[in-house]
This record gives sequence, C-alpha cells and structure tokens, in this order.
Amino acid sequence: MTMAKPPTKKPKDGAKRPFIVDVMRVGFPLLGRVAPRTTAHIAHRTIRRPRRFPRPEREHRLIERSMPMNVPHKGTELAGWVWGEGPTVFLAHGWAARGAQMGAFVDPLVKAGKRVFTFDAPAHGASPGETTNLVDYAHAIKTANELYGPFESLIGHSFGAASSLYAMVHDFVDVERAVLVAGFPSLRRSMERSGKFVRMPPATMRVIMRLMVDVHGRPLDELDLERHVAKLKSQALLIHDPHDREVPFYESRLLRDAWPGAHLFEVPGAGHVRILWNPAVVAAVDGFLINGNIPDEIQPEPST
Repeated sequence: MTMAKPPTKKPKDGAKRPFIVDVMRVGFPLLGRVAPRTTAHIAHRTIRRPRRFPRPEREHRLIERSMPMNVPHKGTELAGWVWGEGPTVFLAHGWAARGAQMGAFVDPLVKAGKRVFTFDAPAHGASPGETTNLVDYAHAIKTANELYGPFESLIGHSFGAASSLYAMVHDFVDVERAVLVAGFPSLRRSMERSGKFVRMPPATMRVIMRLMVDVHGRPLDELDLERHVAKLKSQALLIHDPHDREVPFYESRLLRDAWPGAHLFEVPGAGHVRILWNPAVVAAVDGFLINGNIPDEIQPEPST
C-alpha cells in the first residue's frame, strides 16, 4: 500500500518505476493546489488500489502442488492454497503481490512437518476486489485463522507484515512465533512518506488522512502499532535490508524497541522483494519457525 520513495534510477530490486508514479508526482501538486478535495479523493482511491502483476512461472509450479482452500470475505472468496500436514504456518504477502511470492519458505517448512497456508489478499492476485486496506487485510487473516488454523506461526512481508501485526495486536491470531520481513508498524508514517514523495500539498494531504480514518474506522494514531506490541507474548524475528528503498529500516527498529520478544536482523543488499528468496534469510526463518533458533546474525548470500 505504501508509495514510499522509489529510486531515481532504475532499481535493482524490482521492475522499472511505473509511469503512473511519475504522472502523480507532476499532477498531484498542480491539481492539489486548485482542487484539494478532488485531488484527495483521486489519490485516496489510487493508493488503495493495488496493481496486479503477471504470476511468474515458479509461482504457477508451486500452486500446482497445492490444495486450493479459499477464504470467504465480504460475500466473495479469496484464492487460497495449502501445502503439507501439521501445525500451520501462515504466509502474508505484501502490497501488489501474491501469496505464492512467499514460496521459498514452503518446501523447507513442509519437509519439517509443517502445514503452510497462504491466500491472495483482497484485490490482489487471483482474489476479487479493486481496493483494500490494512484493516480489511487483517480481517481476512482472522477468517483464514478461524477456518484453517489456529496458525502456529506466521511470516509477513511489507504490507502483509503490517496487516499481520494488526491481526496480532487485536487478537485475531495468537501465534507462538512471527517473522516480519521489511515490515512497518505505522500506516500514518507510511502515508506521510507517500505524500512527501508525490509532493502532495498539505491541505490535500489533510483531506487524504481524514479519508483514511473513515476507511479504517479508527484514528490513524491507533494504527501506530508499535504502541501496542508490548503486550504480545510471541517471539519475533524482524528482518530488513538497512538500505531498503521502499520501507525504511527505522520502521523495524522502532518495532524492535517496543516489542520485548522481537529480535532485529539487518540483511544488507538483500533488497525489498529479493529478500524473500535469499537463501540465508530462508534458512534463518525456517530454523526459527521449526526449532525456535534465534540466529546470531544473518549473512546474506549474493542475489541473482
């Protein structure tokens, strides 16, 4: 969901910056000065509408080995899949992604006797919908936990990490261990970063923030989730590239400082998305979820 500042050059970790982002950086400052409310409504809908990208072949191959298990959500069904048998590990993907993007974790967990479940979040991948938000995603996680859980543990990436964290602090799930990769605990700060990047005029940004309150049904300050994690009993690994171009590393540091059971690991050069397929990261996560091992460090292996 974040429109955090992309690099000025073509990034090494993902596709070229979408043309629509450049349009927003030019159009929103101009339109926002003459029509702040109209601009705010356009921007608000844009940032709640994830782009859908083609599913790569490795995800197709992974899904072919799964058992489909869909999740009812607001009168529709979200596409979901399960692998293996045993205590269930839930995988929560990031914004504009898909559950199978977390596929590097599946086979090691299944081999160790875990059951792995994931779904495409509302308005993502093979699931229906046009817009979603953090609370909406978290409620889908709650339903999935009720139907296919209880989840013993979870792995969340980026926006999926934030949605999983919301589910945890609101008792939608009660996991023994959690892994949050390149996550962020504050929707408010994420929106502020996005507004600065697209040069949104302050008056327009204030309207957007009010619209976000309406959509989420609560003040945005309540979505500064680091305020609520001290009560969590879960052990957690927080894994983040300190040079992440999409979600700043300080978000994980703030979360670590507030969460007694959290351990933060820097993985330089792993990127924002490539980090999910880095062998050292996968090994550390699997060791934590399977045996409760907390690594001394995570030495990233070169990504190709």
